Amino acid sequence: MADKLPQSASVQRTYRWTQRDLLLLVNTGLLIGILIAILFLVQPLMLAHIGMSYASFFLISATANVFLLPSLFIGACTHKPGTAIVVQIPVVIVFMLLTSFSWQMIFTCLFVGFVSEVLLAIITRYRNFGLWALTLVGLLIGVIRGSLTVFGHPVSTVWSPLIMTMLLATVSTATLYGTMAALIARWYHVISNNLKTFSSE
Repeated sequence: MADKLPQSASVQRTYRWTQRDLLLLVNTGLLIGILIAILFLVQPLMLAHIGMSYASFFLISATANVFLLPSLFIGACTHKPGTAIVVQIPVVIVFMLLTSFSWQMIFTCLFVGFVSEVLLAIITRYRNFGLWALTLVGLLIGVIRGSLTVFGHPVSTVWSPLIMTMLLATVSTATLYGTMAALIARWYHVISNNLKTFSSE
C-alpha cells in the first residue's frame, strides 16, 4: 500500500493545472482571439480583391479553421486534459469584443475545442504530442468539418468541382494548422527550456 502512494501522487501532479499553465492558456486565447478578429475583418477585403474563385475557398477555409490552432497548441504545451476546450473561452470573449456578435462563431469555437480534446485524448493520450500526432489530429478535424460542410447538399452536387474544392480546402488547411501547432509548441518548449537554463546559471 505504501508503494502505491507516491505513484498516485505523481499522477495527480501530472494532471493538475499549474499557474504557468493558466497564464499560457489565457495569453494564448487573447493573442489568437485578436488574430482571428483581424482575419475576419480583413477577409471581406481580400475576397473582394481575388473574387469568388477557387482560391477564395482556401482563404475562407484558412480563416474558418484557425480556431483549431490554439486548441492543439495549448494541448501540446501543457499536456493537460481539458485545455483544448478551455482555451476557446478567451478566444470567444476577445472575438466577441472586437467583432460583431455571432452565435455561429461561438458554437464553432466550442465545437472545434471539443473535437480537438476528444481526438487529442484518443491519439496522443496526453503523452505523445509529436509532429505526426498533431498533424493527424488536424487531418481528422478537417475531414469532420469538411463532411459537416457538405452535409445537406444534394447528392448530385457533392462530387461537383466546387464542393470537392471546398472539401480539399478544409482538410488541407486543418492539417496545416495541426502541423503549425506542433512546430510552434516545439519552439515554445525549446525557448522556455533555454530561459530556465539561463536563469539558473
